[in-house]
Amino acid sequence: MIGSSQLDESAQRSMPDGVSTVVQYFVDAIKHLPELYLVALENVPPHARLWVVISAPPFESGFRDQIYEAYVAALSLMRQPGLTLRLINIREFEDDVRDILPPTYRVLYRRDAAA
Repeated sequence: MIGSSQLDESAQRSMPDGVSTVVQYFVDAIKHLPELYLVALENVPPHARLWVVISAPPFESGFRDQIYEAYVAALSLMRQPGLTLRLINIREFEDDVRDILPPTYRVLYRRDAAA
């Protein structure tokens, strides 16, 4: 789904029931944010975790708040829990973000370098 508006079919099949709709809603709600760098899915059945990577001024809550609000709104579409969120601001870490992300994940959205 890199830079696109729809989850690919293999991403949908790999998600727990009902999660693909929630993930699509969430990505659509935040993909316009200029601070957004990456949305990835770590799927360890029966749960899934969204990894959201932003590049924003360190420790400013306004950027996080928009993402958390979209996450809460997306979760309201789910009947059962099973989707968690991990938000990383790369400007708050000295480590390479690849060292923080899980060993396996599916990229759902990545901001194009030209954007």
